[in-house]
Amino acid sequence: MNWRRWVVVGMMASVAGRAVPRLDLGVEAVVSDDVQLWQAAGNWRWEQPVKGLTGDVSVASNHFVLDYTPVSFDFRGEALTRREHSEALQTNLRWRTSESWEWLVSAGASQGFTNYRSLWLAEYFRQQFEPLGQTTMDRYEDPDPRSLSAGAGARWEYVRASGFLQAVVTALRDQVAPGYEIDFDGLRRGRDRLNGVTLSVSTENVLSPRLRSKVELRASRVSDREWRLGGEAALNVAAGENLVVRLAVGGATEDPQFHATYATALVDWSLTERWGGFVQGRYYQDTGKIEDALLFTSAAPGLHSRQVGGGLRWRGERSSVRIQLASLSSDHDPTNPRLDFFQHLYRDRHWNVFQVSFTRDL
Repeated sequence: MNWRRWVVVGMMASVAGRAVPRLDLGVEAVVSDDVQLWQAAGNWRWEQPVKGLTGDVSVASNHFVLDYTPVSFDFRGEALTRREHSEALQTNLRWRTSESWEWLVSAGASQGFTNYRSLWLAEYFRQQFEPLGQTTMDRYEDPDPRSLSAGAGARWEYVRASGFLQAVVTALRDQVAPGYEIDFDGLRRGRDRLNGVTLSVSTENVLSPRLRSKVELRASRVSDREWRLGGEAALNVAAGENLVVRLAVGGATEDPQFHATYATALVDWSLTERWGGFVQGRYYQDTGKIEDALLFTSAAPGLHSRQVGGGLRWRGERSSVRIQLASLSSDHDPTNPRLDFFQHLYRDRHWNVFQVSFTRDL
């Protein structure tokens, strides 16, 4: 897939609108002692006021470095360092047809592993079953993860500049790295293609000159699974002339036994006319993964994670820079160390997070 060609086409479409108001660039690193995640991303925003069109094109390039370590009783396992690269493209279009209505369209694609967990499991299954070759049922195949998505929706401004209602439906076609197991009939491969749909409804309201709220409800479903229901409530508070507080809580639930909750808080203040600082925290917990394409033995146990960080921001006439450092800890519920082949995947980790972003108004 020629991603560079896609990006050039998107940027040409932006220039055709005769206005390119903003360019965003960012780099992020999330590092532990055995996993490194790197991302470089760019977003090109444009608008064509005469026709009421606005849109953006985003591209992201991800790099994973994984020190794979099998458990001591995995006689097929071999410790190694694995590096993988993935890319993603996303475009969004807004079309305002009246003072109150705006129509939304989006499309996206990705190629490669999207997280270190799926990469770790893919390496485990490769080492276990690639040497077996052809069996009486399936045979091992190298995974080729990729996805396509498309969405459409509408946004209604029911109170001028202070009340908004938005509804969006998104469809996903996902080709994933499947799981494997072997029995008396031979090797069996798990599902490698998933279809999904997500419905979301949100409302934003300016409650007062200093308060703005957002409430969102979501329902999503993936092949062979039950509906996952979730939501989020957020509140932005202008606590002073130079102080802003952002709060959010949310959660999700899915049968038979998945539940997740989270809470975030950010405090942002201005130090001078150009310089500012911020601190933020986040807590997340869930009861464990429900598998979609990997076999039941690879299901993740419950997770508790905490993140604390802060940074600086600078704002010029047409440009701005934001730098953030954070510390993240992820703690999994205990598993059986004598039977669990995935204890090194689901071990507790400490992560260091670094982010820098640059914005230019053009």
